[in-house]
Amino acid sequence: MISVTKSAAREIRTAQAQKGALDCGLRIQVVGGGCEGFLYDLLFVDGPEPQDQVFESQGIKLFVSSKVLPAVDGTTIDLAPTPHGAGFVFDNPRARGRCSCGASFST
Repeated sequence: MISVTKSAAREIRTAQAQKGALDCGLRIQVVGGGCEGFLYDLLFVDGPEPQDQVFESQGIKLFVSSKVLPAVDGTTIDLAPTPHGAGFVFDNPRARGRCSCGASFST
């Protein structure tokens, strides 16, 4: 399961409104990169792909590929101060390592 905090949900809804994506869900992807090897990638999409697991948290539809889910299952997305300014932070119990700025992780 993937979840978002109330503050993250407010920020997501603000971004949805700004992008005209109020009916869209949020796809959570993992891509190669960063100091630890993997980065989170978030984007608004109209709906899930056939291989997606679908979650809902704080009224936000979340889509995660079945292939990615083992690396992020149990993650909570929050909004917090970061070294680069306020942004999303990921509390991922599956991450074995995190870079010092919190942008990337390893499994």
